[in-house]
Parts: sequence; C-alpha cells; structure tokens
Amino acid sequence: MSHALEDLTEDASGRELFGKMPVIGQAAAHLVAYLGLFKPRRQALRWSRALVLADDVIQLSQQLRATEQQLAAAMSETVEAMRDKRQQPNWQPFTKHNYLRKVLEGVITNSAAQPATDSALTPVQSSNKPLSKTAAAIEMLKGCPSPEQIPEWFTRTVCGSMAELLLMGLESVPAADTMELVAGRWLNELWPKRDWAEQSHMHNPKRLHDAIIAEAESNGRWPSLRAILGYIPKV
Repeated sequence: MSHALEDLTEDASGRELFGKMPVIGQAAAHLVAYLGLFKPRRQALRWSRALVLADDVIQLSQQLRATEQQLAAAMSETVEAMRDKRQQPNWQPFTKHNYLRKVLEGVITNSAAQPATDSALTPVQSSNKPLSKTAAAIEMLKGCPSPEQIPEWFTRTVCGSMAELLLMGLESVPAADTMELVAGRWLNELWPKRDWAEQSHMHNPKRLHDAIIAEAESNGRWPSLRAILGYIPKV
C-alpha cells in the first residue's frame, strides 16, 4: 500500500512539474538540463524532488526580477560550466542553487549595461504562454494513446519513462518534435519482445521502467531498445 501511495504521489508531482513549464516560457528547456545537475549518480531524479527544485528556480528568478531570457542564459551557462566536471569520478550532484544564483546575478548585471529590447523584457511569472518544445514533448508523452493490441499500463510505463528521460540531461536525445514517432516505435518494438504482464514477476511495469532508467544512467545517453531489453531476461 505504501508503495502504491508513493507512486501516486510521484505521478502527481510529475504532472504538477509539467504544468509549471509555461511559467518560465522559453527557459523551460534549459530547466530540464539544469535539473539534471541534481540527479543522483545511480538513480533517477524523483518527480517530487524535481518539483521542489523547479519551484526554487522560479522563486529565485522572481526574487531577482529576472526575465525568461536571463534565466535561460544563466541555466545554460551553469550546465555548460559543469559539463566536464560531471564526467569526473568525484562529481557530486548539486544540492542547492547557490551557483545558479551567482551566475544569474551576473547575467542580470550584464544585461543592465546593455540597451533593452522588447523581446528581452518578459519577466518570469504565471502565464498562458505556449510550452517549449521539450515541455510540449513531455506533455504529449503524458497523454500518448496506446496502439491497438497494447494495454494502457504498458503505454503509460514506456511513455512515462521517456518523459523522465527528458529531465535527465542525457546526450543524443531525439528532437522534441519527433518524440511522438519515437514513442510509437518504442511501444511497437518493445511490446512483442517479452511476455509483458502487469502482475508478472519478471516482465512487469516496474522492471521495464527500471531497465529504461538504468540504461540511461549507465552511460548518460538516450538508451537503445536493445540495451533496455538486455536488462530483462526473456524467461
């Protein structure tokens, strides 16, 4: 029962996180990469943790009166500055936003010294703006329909795992506007490869989700279907 409640809580956190993407507009795609800096080495970043971190970023940007463009630039600069360090064996994931705050303050200071343009004056606030491509891809995955002959639980497991991958800051991620095609391919190719069943001991939703995330975490790249299946024996 406790595991079921925990899963429901995580699902709710994921939905709430996706709903916040329009708040930061064009900075949403950079938020996805930035959250990857907080991911533990050997496990996925939990939706509930990602939600708290996203709220912190929004509050920080509002506190400093940053525009979407400034926030996007600061998160991008932070991710790039940490790119090489993340490959080192002694890398420790972020636990606070101190580095981002320092970078964002610098971006704001530099922006103040330059002439303002209309396109650079959009503060981070609640809005009904269109989703970024990454946020739109995540939203699509949330509601991806099940192909014929494939049960809903399998589709939700695969597409939910794919949405999680988009928050991990992986390399070789497919273009956001192709994600619907990628999801269809994953569903149609994974389904016949194992005797999947929701209550199966070996071929259940958790085993599939864990395999997808484990493969992504093992090499920091978008996982291949063959590699995912390698985690799940046929019998």
